[in-house]
Amino acid sequence: MSPVDKVVASSSADGTVKVWSVTTGACLKTMEGHDGSVLKLAFVCSGMQLLSTGSDGLLKLWTIKTSVCVNTFDHHTDKVSRAYPPRCSGERAFSPALE
Repeated sequence: MSPVDKVVASSSADGTVKVWSVTTGACLKTMEGHDGSVLKLAFVCSGMQLLSTGSDGLLKLWTIKTSVCVNTFDHHTDKVSRAYPPRCSGERAFSPALE
């Protein structure tokens, strides 16, 4: 759940990330970009962005307001099972993988 807005995010086997309104239950945003299942999500940047990990070995950083992927981290060769988002501005995310 976003620490800022009344929204939650979901990951899917179809490679999409969706943002949902807690109040109405409506899908507000759909973000496409993974070539496999999206495994984990984390809100970052005070809830303004999402970090997604996938079975395609990618980490993606999304800006929620625009639904745009602003960065793709593709240094893994196997699925990325988890991501630890930065706690403070300027820190790096950490992502273990099964490689």
